[in-house]
Amino acid sequence: DFAAPVLTIRSVAPAHARRGTTITVDLTSNELLGADPVVTLSDRSFAIVSHDAVDYRFAYPLDGTEPQSVTPVLVTARDRAGNTARASAAGPVVDFIAPTFAPIAVAPSLATTGTTVVVSFRASEPLSGTPAVTIGGQPTTLSTHQDRDYTFTRNMNGSEGEGTIDVVVTGADFAGNPGEDATARLTTDFTAPLPTNASVSPSLARSG
Repeated sequence: DFAAPVLTIRSVAPAHARRGTTITVDLTSNELLGADPVVTLSDRSFAIVSHDAVDYRFAYPLDGTEPQSVTPVLVTARDRAGNTARASAAGPVVDFIAPTFAPIAVAPSLATTGTTVVVSFRASEPLSGTPAVTIGGQPTTLSTHQDRDYTFTRNMNGSEGEGTIDVVVTGADFAGNPGEDATARLTTDFTAPLPTNASVSPSLARSG
């Protein structure tokens, strides 16, 4: 036997990964191997999870020390005659950084019952879904979204609380890193002014 085995990497999952994500690699050889293949990602070794004849599954949990990039998965194996084969496939996008949201603009800065408040911001990276925005703990409605720019609105009804209240933005990137920004504020005033005691002098008056 002078022919090297043919290794086929069937899948590398998931496509995006963060700290704590377990990456799995499924591969197949065209012949029985002399030993288990060696699978690495940036010189980090995978552990074998299952093996059935020529089919293998490997897994590796990210600990946060790996390079943040698209690093290829490398496989090395030998058949029973000692012939060596290598294969590679694109690894996941490794991302350990949470998204940020800036600048957060809130308009108007003072709101009362019936005021439509607009919150706009730009995400630092593409998000896996629509972010959530709350004003005083109450939800808002997505108004516009283009690329990484978002605008949300809320028609104020008094349930948000009075005074200086928080405007909070939360969202996650495709790797699942959660981001939150609670630095924006809004001033609300839902209380009508009360009349003050007024005096009229003199209490009795005549013409002129």
